[in-house]
Amino acid sequence: MGDLTALCSNCHGLFHGHITSHRERHRQKKEPRIARERRSKEVVRPHTEADIVIPDEDPIRLTRELIDRCRTDAWAFTNATAKALGMTRGQLLHGWVRRMEGATISREKYREAVEGRFIYRAKLD
Repeated sequence: MGDLTALCSNCHGLFHGHITSHRERHRQKKEPRIARERRSKEVVRPHTEADIVIPDEDPIRLTRELIDRCRTDAWAFTNATAKALGMTRGQLLHGWVRRMEGATISREKYREAVEGRFIYRAKLD
């Protein structure tokens, strides 16, 4: 107990080799903010035109099968798809997919919904 030294958190990190300098410590503190910015950018997964199948009729009456074509490979919906289907945050409640069955939307909006399955981190109103 007689060989103790009080160290600030920066110096403690230097002592144990966790960080190499005060500058490194400052850089480490900024990384979470930078990571948040990266996560918030919209990402479009690669896909081909064959991945997008649109019915011929206009307007399109949504069936369960057509809605399921808008799902991701993980069987979920992206914000881009929900937005194209006309949904807002407040409407995304349990059962919203079933309520969409029978609704009509334009071919253009349905195309956006199907393409939306490849767009991640889009903003939803």
